[in-house]
Amino acid sequence: MRSQVLFYFFVLFIFSSCGDFFNRSYHLGGNYYLVESEGSKGYGIYFKLANGDFIGRISTRISKYCVVGDTLIIVGVSNSSKAMDYYFIDATKDHEYAEIANVVSGPFSKGYLQNKYKRGLQLQFKKPRDN
Repeated sequence: MRSQVLFYFFVLFIFSSCGDFFNRSYHLGGNYYLVESEGSKGYGIYFKLANGDFIGRISTRISKYCVVGDTLIIVGVSNSSKAMDYYFIDATKDHEYAEIANVVSGPFSKGYLQNKYKRGLQLQFKKPRDN
């Protein structure tokens, strides 16, 4: 009986030390994933490397996102004044050695976003918990 209890504690210890074991991720397209961020109680957008690790592209807690084809992801992040800031991830410039400043642009206002996409393109935003 005692050996079984020790075995279960050992298994629990092994799984609790593997932080990635409890994280959830959802594929957005290409090498991009919506990943549950540790500690922030929310999701961020991450780039998946060939070795399986993730690099944060927008690792702060996001409020909504929109995937536009294979080349662009638009991300909405609530700022300190409860307004929404928008960031663009340009997938055509991204690779595992890319500098984040060359891939992610922003923050932009809602007005900028509406002016940029006012003709023809209907942006369909999703909330991370909709997956």
